Amino acid sequence: MPPKLAPGLYEKLITEALDRALDDEFEPHFVERDELDRADAHVLIARHIYRELEHSLAGLSGKADQQVELANRVLCVVRKFVADLSDEARDEVLDPPQALHAIGSPHAKLSGESTVPPRPLIPLGSSDLLVNAKNEPRVGHAIKREIESADRIDLLCAFIRWHGVRVLRDELGGHLKTRERPLRVLTTTYMGATEKKALDALAEMGADIRICYEQQTTRLHAKAWLLQRESGFSTAFIGSSNISHSALMDGLEWNVRLSQVETPDILDKFRATFEDYWEDELFEPYDPDRLDDVRKLKTALDTSRSTEPTDIAYVDLKPYPHQSEILETLDAERTRHGRCKNLVVSATGTGKTMVAAFDFARWRKENPDGSLLFVAHQ
Repeated sequence: MPPKLAPGLYEKLITEALDRALDDEFEPHFVERDELDRADAHVLIARHIYRELEHSLAGLSGKADQQVELANRVLCVVRKFVADLSDEARDEVLDPPQALHAIGSPHAKLSGESTVPPRPLIPLGSSDLLVNAKNEPRVGHAIKREIESADRIDLLCAFIRWHGVRVLRDELGGHLKTRERPLRVLTTTYMGATEKKALDALAEMGADIRICYEQQTTRLHAKAWLLQRESGFSTAFIGSSNISHSALMDGLEWNVRLSQVETPDILDKFRATFEDYWEDELFEPYDPDRLDDVRKLKTALDTSRSTEPTDIAYVDLKPYPHQSEILETLDAERTRHGRCKNLVVSATGTGKTMVAAFDFARWRKENPDGSLLFVAHQ
């Protein structure tokens, strides 16, 4: 028996149980129903069969032999009903059931590399929402892992920043070691937020880059990755994260990770739209070795910065809780214990530079003539 029905919109196959429920709960003139379109009927029918079969298999949890038997019985019925199925389509489930996880690359073995790349943080066949929340995968970490198993990558991103490229540099560099694994990048000069240094680094690694300089009618604000795999298990990230350190690692960003297995139509539309953009004359090739390209990029970025507000928010910066704890400890060492030579050890990406800035800002209030020497290796 289906759950109690509520008024609203539906896109649901009417089964015998649902038909009875509609008759019992609603007057006929309240119910809008129609015969399925013959071209699309298989979609709703297949969804219904999938849910029923999944529910039945879940009821046999822990009984792999019975699960296999049920699956093969269903396939047997399909074969008998559709007489023109080829021999290849008559594909029964092994007993006990197994799953293929990878096929190693012979070329990688010859070069001394691992024949199997690391698996993504999210299963290849699943979709997910990444919000950079505590104890959940950061979108930057998820993309880094996905890059290593991709055969081709298409990136569409309105703003590309140097510190964002740094987050992904090792993985992108490894991906681009050979031209058999290309990276195509589409970006813009809108609001002057893209950094030339970031594009030059990508180009130096071997990426193909095209830039949209037009800003009056084209306001591209998309941020999306397509990681294509010859195995058929391609994935995509579509959301709010530009290529910047904050957006990839700790910003309040929302990104959907989509799977070719679950959402093939969306990934197909991604491919088609990206190709349209790539071939559009609005997106011009960029090569840092061509003087004309460099001049045009610099002019466009300078003009955009001087005429439009940047998308980077200049806000009242405040330390994170873990940074506040470090700052309080430093202050205690100086004021209570008289220790003015202190060492802070903190992991990459936790904000050591910001701690130094906050610490000096606090100290300078009491020492207005003080100065700061900041030494960096790059």
